[in-house]
Amino acid sequence: MQLSKFKFLLAIAFIGVFSLIFTSAVYSDSQNGWKGYGLYNLNNSKIEVLQEDSSIEIENNKLQYNGEFVIKNTTNAETRVALGISASGVEKISMQDKGSYIKWKKRSIESLQNEYKLENQLPQESFWYVFNITLNPAETRIINVNINAVQLLDEQGTYTISYFGDRKMGFSNKAEKSSLYIEMNGFEPYNILSLKGLNPTDISKKGEILVQTDESNMEAITIKYKNVEKQAVDKLLKSPMQKVREIALTFSDKNYEKAAALCDAYLKNPSDKDISNEQIQFLKAESLRRLNKLDKYLELAETIDYSRLFPAELRNKVYLDRLDIYIEQQSQDKIDNLSKELYLLSEESTEFLTAWMEDHGYFDISEPVSGQLNDNKAEVQSSGQTAELIKKWYGQIISMPYTPLMIFLFGLVLGLLLRKPHRSRRRRSSRYIYRM
Repeated sequence: MQLSKFKFLLAIAFIGVFSLIFTSAVYSDSQNGWKGYGLYNLNNSKIEVLQEDSSIEIENNKLQYNGEFVIKNTTNAETRVALGISASGVEKISMQDKGSYIKWKKRSIESLQNEYKLENQLPQESFWYVFNITLNPAETRIINVNINAVQLLDEQGTYTISYFGDRKMGFSNKAEKSSLYIEMNGFEPYNILSLKGLNPTDISKKGEILVQTDESNMEAITIKYKNVEKQAVDKLLKSPMQKVREIALTFSDKNYEKAAALCDAYLKNPSDKDISNEQIQFLKAESLRRLNKLDKYLELAETIDYSRLFPAELRNKVYLDRLDIYIEQQSQDKIDNLSKELYLLSEESTEFLTAWMEDHGYFDISEPVSGQLNDNKAEVQSSGQTAELIKKWYGQIISMPYTPLMIFLFGLVLGLLLRKPHRSRRRRSSRYIYRM
């Protein structure tokens, strides 16, 4: 009995170890953050990646990646291909071939370099997920790679997402044609700090980006972003002063009336020298905005010293919120003044926001932004009122006793007038022909 129990435990341990090193299930290696590396041809097989279609969905530090690779054997012989993708930042990974999961091994970069002679041919990431497929002569195959990954904050509280950055370094991860779709959940343009390889106009109002390129025109894409409002609240939550923390907690609980009142009480007797009064004023203003007390919000938001806000990019949120209200109020003068103020600022994040807002029509209230819906509604109502007036007028006229006779006589006269020029033209035309 003891021997059987020992064999059973040994078998369980073996299965556990085996599942970690040779499986398609979860393996977490997220301590270094995801870096957007491509799919590598490790054994230099004679294959081509004809097409790579990737989609990335991000929300703060969470990322989901789905990649589809169309691979072709360029030889007239059966070919065994070793493919790999970096394990950096990956929490969960799976690969599929023809709808079936592919088994993979997690291997160190040293073992890959020793087996495939890849010295200086791979990014220096410690571990890789490696799998093998066999292609028939001239066969084309579709491989799908799905990843759940994490993004890490840097010292400034910034997330960075990058892709295509490793494609022009002489590595074996080329694709003839590529498409990349990025969806930023909870997108707010004031959270974008900088772009590389993209223009502000490439990002839609919903935070969607689509890039289509070929190997010769491929550029590295980098997006830096942060959740500026969360950082502003978190700064208050870290205060040693209970009254400051209470403001942040009340605001986070969406009790905006109480949060505004707490801000007023604190500003009369501030107690934390590391928290600027402007930081508290921002939270009060934001509470008023969410209570739809827009005039009171503007009174405060238009006078705050933005240079004393944390993080510095929080000013961009105030600019955008003010602009939304000006558009709703159809105040073109205030829109023009704010746009002039924005164009004078040289910070990269504000330059991005200004260009993005300009592209989406925020500086002209005639554009179809938030106020346009009400304009269209008024236009439809006006058209309906005009139609009703004509209908009423027509009903009154047609009900008069001599209206049918008048219509008959009007039609008879109109017919004679239209007919007379017609006969005159025919007579002139006849005489002209006769003279010929």
